Amino acid sequence: MVMGPLPRHIGSRLALAGLALGLLASRATAACPVLYPGAAAGGQPTLRKLVGGSSAPQLPDDSVRQLLVEADATNELFKYCEGQGYGLFVAAQPCSYTTQVVAGMIYTVSMSTEPDPGTYYEIKIFKPLPHLEQKARVTEIRMAQR
Repeated sequence: MVMGPLPRHIGSRLALAGLALGLLASRATAACPVLYPGAAAGGQPTLRKLVGGSSAPQLPDDSVRQLLVEADATNELFKYCEGQGYGLFVAAQPCSYTTQVVAGMIYTVSMSTEPDPGTYYEIKIFKPLPHLEQKARVTEIRMAQR
């Protein structure tokens, strides 16, 4: 059976489904950049902390992965890439993150979607204070290069 092109709304849904499967099955397809000296060896950066400034880069943990799900960050990244005319990606891998305390918390998560570690995306996610009972949301996405 030969099929013609899929309507755009069905093709987009299939692409998102493929993206989700890619995240589950193929984490190794996206390479992370080395963001500070010693990171590849598991070392921690020695940066001077400024009051009100961002934290040092940290490796992603389960809480950041949960934050990405809560903010629907991978879907937002997919829409950003599609809107910018960038190619589709198979997997998005969180590489590192920083935090900044404001009236809530700003997370800046570096994510890679390519085998080339030179290009990655910085996704800013705002998590409001708990008493506001609001979910985290993506506030900014930008492409970065190393």
